[in-house]
Amino acid sequence: MRLISFITYLLISLSLHAQVKEQSAQKTSEILEQLTDQWKSDSLGLQGYRFDYFTRLSKSRPDTVSRDQLLRYLGRPNRTRKTAYGKPWRNHVEYVYYILNIDLNGKPVSFTGLYLSFAFDEGENYLEEINEGDICP
Repeated sequence: MRLISFITYLLISLSLHAQVKEQSAQKTSEILEQLTDQWKSDSLGLQGYRFDYFTRLSKSRPDTVSRDQLLRYLGRPNRTRKTAYGKPWRNHVEYVYYILNIDLNGKPVSFTGLYLSFAFDEGENYLEEINEGDICP
């Protein structure tokens, strides 16, 4: 009986901790408002300005960000792609922004580094999630 009580307590604790952590994440719209024109001028991610915001944006909580608002703050994406995933299976439109395009020696390279993608519903009405990944040759 104690084991069942302990397991129940552990599961409830973990669930509450996850909810608190999720609530404490900063809203994506708040971070976007802090960006300056340096983000747009660093379109290939070679100046390092985008990297300063990489973690903050990737861990932020998507909120009421519209497609137009995203484009106003971040500028034209490096790449746009249509994807389908999730349960239920649904179509999405992702706006991909290159974050860092340098090799280990600090030299610019064409197709390596990190990216952030902002996934909108198929109609591009609302931001559903933010993903990060590697750009590999």
